[in-house]
Formats: sequence, C-alpha cells, structure tokens
Amino acid sequence: MSKQEESWYSTSLNLGQIKQVLGSVLARAEISEMRGGPLNDLPEFAILAEQKGGLFKKPNFGNGLAAAQILVHDSGDHRRIQFVALGTSAGANLAGAWQVRNEGFMDRAAAGAAQPVLRSSKNLVAAVVEGLNAVDPQVQRVG
Repeated sequence: MSKQEESWYSTSLNLGQIKQVLGSVLARAEISEMRGGPLNDLPEFAILAEQKGGLFKKPNFGNGLAAAQILVHDSGDHRRIQFVALGTSAGANLAGAWQVRNEGFMDRAAAGAAQPVLRSSKNLVAAVVEGLNAVDPQVQRVG
C-alpha cells in the first residue's frame, strides 16, 4: 500500500535561492523534472528527488530509497513549497516479496527493492527544510 505525507512551507527566498539549497542538499540524489497536466495548478518549479540510502552514502536519509516530490509555487512576495514524501507500507513490501518468492518472477518493484521508504523520504524533506532554514530563518510551515 502506497503512503505519502504532504507538507507546505512558506519562504521569502526567490526561486534561484531555493534551487541553490536543493542543489546543495540533494547533490547526490537523482532529480527528475515533473510536468503538470493542463488542468493542474502548475507550479513554478517541480521535481522528484530520489536517493538510495546506504552506509557509505552521504547524506544518508535512511535505509532504502528516499523519494519526495518538491513543488514551488509563486505567491507574489513569497514562495510556497509543497513537499510530498513518498513511501510504501511494510506490508506492501512483504506482500511483494511473497509474490516474487511464490510466483517465481523477479520484478524489483513487486519485491519492494525500488519502492521508497516513507521514513527515509520524510528525512529527505526534513534535510531540505533545514537547508532552507539556514538561508531564510523565517521559513514557516503553513500546512
């Protein structure tokens, strides 16, 4: 079962400053640009950040894959940043592993190998928020 945790922050940083923070905090992450559909409230900037955890990976957001959607919305004199930490439940990972073992096929996603871990994803979001706070101490959680 997929899970996600959404949070919103407000900052006076401009888009260039936000991108600098993201580039610093997520330097080792794989970044994919997200595109919205014609009916979506299109953000000024939208990415999916993914980083596989491990003992020798720095920064290490935790065990497994950390993944979060990061969307920046222009609100005139400030920016609203939407974070969506992505993950799966332990039950979904176990069910996928059972399916692989009992049905004899190797699908990494079904086995849970490529599925994001919610705790690691929340750690990724927390690291980005901490980076934003270092540049703009007035960053506020607004949702």
